[in-house]
Order: sequence, then C-alpha cells, then structure tokens
Amino acid sequence: MQRRPQEDADRLVATWVGHETPGLNFEQLGFPATWTEDDFYFWQIDQYAIWSEELQRGANTPLKLLWDLVAHRPLLPNSVQASYNGVIAGRPMDEMVQSRRLKIGTIREHLLTAAIWLPMNDFPYKNYLTPDVVAHFEQNLTGPINDWEFSMVRTSDDPLEFFLFRLYEIYLTKQEEAARG
Repeated sequence: MQRRPQEDADRLVATWVGHETPGLNFEQLGFPATWTEDDFYFWQIDQYAIWSEELQRGANTPLKLLWDLVAHRPLLPNSVQASYNGVIAGRPMDEMVQSRRLKIGTIREHLLTAAIWLPMNDFPYKNYLTPDVVAHFEQNLTGPINDWEFSMVRTSDDPLEFFLFRLYEIYLTKQEEAARG
C-alpha cells in the first residue's frame, strides 16, 4: 500500500474530533501563509480521497475491514434491488408476487423506494405514468406539490392509484431537482 507523507497523515488526523479532543483548525496546523480556507478544504478532500483509495486496495487489516462495512453499500437494499431488477427485466408485478412470495403492496413500496434513490433516468416511470394517468393528474392536481392530497385524484379503492400518485410526485420532484441543476 502506498504511504502518504507522514506530515500529511499527522495533519489530517490532528483535524479529527474525539473525546476531550477538539481537533485542530486550519490556522493551528501550520500550513503555508499563502493558503486560504478553501485551499485547506480542498487539501482535506484530497487527503480523504487518497486514503479511501488506499483502503480500497489495501490488505485485510482491521481498518480495511471496518472500511468495507461502510464503503461498499449498495444503493438499494437487496429486496428492493430484486423488485427493481424484475421490473427492468419486464416481469409483471403479479409474477414477482408469486415467485418472491411478497404482497403486491410490498413490491410497489420497493419500486417507490427505487424511484426515490435511483437517478431519474434509471427508473422506468413511463411503464406506469402513462399519458392517460399523467393527464388525469395534471387536470386534478394544482398548486404546490406539498399541498397535494391523494383524495384529489382518487377514483376507486384500487391501491394501484396511490402507487401511481406517489410515483408521479417522485417523478415531478426529480424533474424539478434536475432543472435546478
């Protein structure tokens, strides 16, 4: 494993806060007088990036094992990922309910979770938000999204309607976030 200069390692560790240890700040670490707070911030990011890379490539030391517990988490929990994979593979929800022995409501919750966590382009919104569904929502949902209530668009007791309502809210929220950049 590549070693960082001892001075960099000492300075980085000196910034850490611990029990009865406040951690040193920029001025206390003796960086060049020409450095600004931004230089210090980017130096810290650089040090953590280098350290992260070293830990990923390192041997199975106790620190590496600890790192692996937090560094390699999947974006989606396994069960949510399985439901999402089924949808991407074109499997109908009813088939997933049977094969995975889950309730359809659970599969729908998994898909809503995937829609929240995944980048907008990675979720198949068009599979569910058909032009008719979107037209119904656009006609009946007005004002700020935070003021919307499911009762504004509900037409039956079918739980699929709530799934579509929440998915539409997620979709519009992601669109707004993308527009803001």
